[in-house]
Amino acid sequence: MAKTFTCESCQRTLPRVMYSASNQCTDCAGGVDTEEQFENAREQISNTEKGSSRAPIVDPSNENTDAQESVLTAHGKTVEPEVINTQSSTASRSNVAEADQSSSDVYVQDPRHVEEETKAQLYVKPELPPEYADLTRADVFAVGEYLVGRETGHSRKIVEFAKEDDESHCQYFVNQLQGFIDTRVKGDIHPDYITVYPSSSGGYHEQLVNLAEIVAKQREFEYKPLLYRSEPRTSQKQLTDRKEKWANQVGSIETRADLNDDTVIILDDVCTTGASLTIGTNQLLTQGAKQVIATCLGLSSTYTESKRRKLWNPEHSVKEQIEHGF
Repeated sequence: MAKTFTCESCQRTLPRVMYSASNQCTDCAGGVDTEEQFENAREQISNTEKGSSRAPIVDPSNENTDAQESVLTAHGKTVEPEVINTQSSTASRSNVAEADQSSSDVYVQDPRHVEEETKAQLYVKPELPPEYADLTRADVFAVGEYLVGRETGHSRKIVEFAKEDDESHCQYFVNQLQGFIDTRVKGDIHPDYITVYPSSSGGYHEQLVNLAEIVAKQREFEYKPLLYRSEPRTSQKQLTDRKEKWANQVGSIETRADLNDDTVIILDDVCTTGASLTIGTNQLLTQGAKQVIATCLGLSSTYTESKRRKLWNPEHSVKEQIEHGF
């Protein structure tokens, strides 16, 4: 009997001990799930197959593990909108990357999660309502699926991390986003900036900013608050009508960025209609961006199989999807 299986709901490859009814894992079937249970199950399989227990995985360049944990959760500031001249900072990117190298070493990606995370990546090109047909359609990529009405596993982590500011999931989403960049962005596209989509109240989700800053320090690009909310709006979650959700975003997002053929990654928590990421994409393109990669932690399960693509194969890169869509 196979020692692992793939959950039909969350698409993770998991130990057989986490198998439940209907080809689901215990997370999706409503069972009890903890990180300790998951790790213990994997360790049991590893011991059976290899005859030895797995050594803990740590960053060999940093022996102070307590310091490593504290840095991951140290960003607690609110980012205010500002006028940004990206052209003046472009020439200094290599110097910034070099200066940040020592601090970015503590954000090493944990390879224990990469395989499961990369199997759930998704792509969608949201349809535009007729009244907004003049906008450029966004290319939206998700590192996982958000199961509407079934907030367990990955979906629950998104809620706790991005909505409830639970910083304990920071390393998990660092692994998620880095896995996406490694497997889909590759060397085909070279981002210049990563930015976070503003919240409905006008600020930024604290943990999304934290995540963007950490990932930027590991890569040859920068975090910048390129978009800002010009006026507060109702939370998208409180709106049920698709037209209302689009109207709620139009006219409230602006940017003072001065972009010069730059490639920008927009990071948001969940994509339900694509309104937010489409508006953000168009704002950045209007201000001179060459290309925008709209990225979220979870693509809503309201997008049916026919309207999205699971990124299973190596050829399913960001470049291929942007150029050819489905």
